[in-house]
Amino acid sequence: MEGHREDRSGDDTPDQRTEWVVLHQHASELTELVSQVSSLSERLRSARSALADQAGGDKTEFSTRAAATGALAEAAAKLARCSDQLTVTSTQLALDAQVPLQEGCRSERLWLAQRSGINRHAAASIVRVGAIGERFPLVAAAFDEGRIHLGHVDAISTVIPGHFKGDQLATAIEMVRDLQVKLVTLAEETTVDEFAAFCRKIRIRLDADGPADRSSEASTVWLEATLDGRWMLSGDLSADDGALVATMLLERMEKLRNRLRNEAGDDPAFVMPTDRELRARALMELLLDGSGASRPGRVGVFLHIDLEDLDVDREDLDVILGGNAHTEADLDISDETLWGLLAGADITPVFNHEGSPLSYGRTRRLTPEILRHVLAHRDRRCRWPHCNQPALRTNSHHIEHWEDGGTTDPEVLAGLCRFHHLAHHNHGWGVTRGTDSSSPLRVLRPNGSPLVNRAAERRRLERDQVLARFADIIADVIPA
Repeated sequence: MEGHREDRSGDDTPDQRTEWVVLHQHASELTELVSQVSSLSERLRSARSALADQAGGDKTEFSTRAAATGALAEAAAKLARCSDQLTVTSTQLALDAQVPLQEGCRSERLWLAQRSGINRHAAASIVRVGAIGERFPLVAAAFDEGRIHLGHVDAISTVIPGHFKGDQLATAIEMVRDLQVKLVTLAEETTVDEFAAFCRKIRIRLDADGPADRSSEASTVWLEATLDGRWMLSGDLSADDGALVATMLLERMEKLRNRLRNEAGDDPAFVMPTDRELRARALMELLLDGSGASRPGRVGVFLHIDLEDLDVDREDLDVILGGNAHTEADLDISDETLWGLLAGADITPVFNHEGSPLSYGRTRRLTPEILRHVLAHRDRRCRWPHCNQPALRTNSHHIEHWEDGGTTDPEVLAGLCRFHHLAHHNHGWGVTRGTDSSSPLRVLRPNGSPLVNRAAERRRLERDQVLARFADIIADVIPA
């Protein structure tokens, strides 16, 4: 059919027609390869069933299991990356030949979604990635060589705001082009989610004087009865409102989990409610507490900010490198919301004495509440390498155990989520200090081998260097 379409155009040379015939042959080879991969996938499922049916359980050494499953995971990831590269290349071939237009599709992403069966969001990402080579060839080359993922490239492709035109657009492109090597290096050492969050910060800074960000629009909430006598609650919240609500719900959900777990004790029939059920119960408790229906008091949320950042002229503060207030769910809060909340807030100042705030030594084993909040401000999330659980979901862990003479001081305390806290105390994982009091911990597996850290400290340093470079030249893109 492709040949008929080309014959109607009348513009193809014999050599061009030959190339399209070769491409069709490549498609047939890919179809055969898909059949082989499907067969291999079926064999893997059979192997999994056989292992699950083994009498007496699997007695194979951990190192053997880890090596086999790790090799499979890495191979599958490489296959997925090759699949992304094939999808991008094949899509670009179609776009270069104006196939979507000739087939009557109103957009390239719609054509791809219809032909491949993926959703429009994924199709739009593939189209953006395919077009990035002209602007940022080093980024495209890193993707073609398999050094970075599709998501990394898509994050870079969305750094420059879509409304930039003319000289403003040209300057922004040149700025990002100058930093391609650093961006690729950073992408190689970060997950797609980490890198996408980093690129969003750059875009926000570039777009500081652009159209109003929709995240600042007024929040709206809908509450309506359904036909079966239940109620449907939904809403569209601003960035700050959403961050505050999410933090309060998360904090109350953790209290609910602990309360239910303690009430159940050793009851084998106890089943923890789902997150959705816990969130609904947490919302009702917060509403009742706030209205005073259940007990006097008020509903609140802890916000953290360094005093020196609060005292700085906000125009002189680098909004990329830091200075924003944040919640214990690791969500940033804008200055406008911060000052509005401070008007009626209880403020708890924490002062450092020779660099050591709130050190209790051996006088207290359990971490006092104020120190727990200080640690939440310092750590922001679980200190276990690569764990992103927010501070609200962590326990204060003595790196030097209390039984061994450890103290309740910030430098020897680290926030660990419940899963990793239990992994250390109950399952033999070793935990020692990182390079400083806020860096990821050094972790040893039960067999003594180290949990490989993907150079988190070097990654953070490179990230800050890239952001500092953006901050230095941002005025060239958006005039003051």
